[in-house]
Amino acid sequence: MQKDVGLISILGVVDAISAANIAKAVSYDYTAFVIAGLLFILLSLPFIRLTNHLEARARARQQQGSLV
Repeated sequence: MQKDVGLISILGVVDAISAANIAKAVSYDYTAFVIAGLLFILLSLPFIRLTNHLEARARARQQQGSLV
């Protein structure tokens, strides 16, 4: 999961955490951090599944090539 999560930083999760920090400073409410965390998870799961699929596909092609 760690190697795939680096891709998500491009999509603005860092900005969501910064916005949550600003909201916490104003209202002392940590709900914005929970929302930012959920956003992070919702964005990372599809990327993780895609990467796993591509790795499995590449592994299968590599194994087929070695049998021939």
